[in-house]
Amino acid sequence: MANEDFIKQWVIDQLRVLGYSLEKRNLAKESAENVFPSLYKAMGHASKKQNSNRGASDFSYFVTGKDTNDQYLILIETKDDNSVLDCNNKVTT
Repeated sequence: MANEDFIKQWVIDQLRVLGYSLEKRNLAKESAENVFPSLYKAMGHASKKQNSNRGASDFSYFVTGKDTNDQYLILIETKDDNSVLDCNNKVTT
């Protein structure tokens, strides 16, 4: 199993603790076509290579705002190493 596969499994495990899972259909892995059709449609030309191919994040899910009913889209792209890691540990209250 490649390193990125281990990372993807770790993400799945962490999100399951928060109540998101592929089985509950509130988490999409790679193509969001069956879980979030509108997201799938919106990503129709979102390729990183800008070649008009379909883009897809490794994981996508929606969260509800803490003090509002606003929905926020979370996209996660996993990588197999941390050489380009961008980590923001800033916590807002």
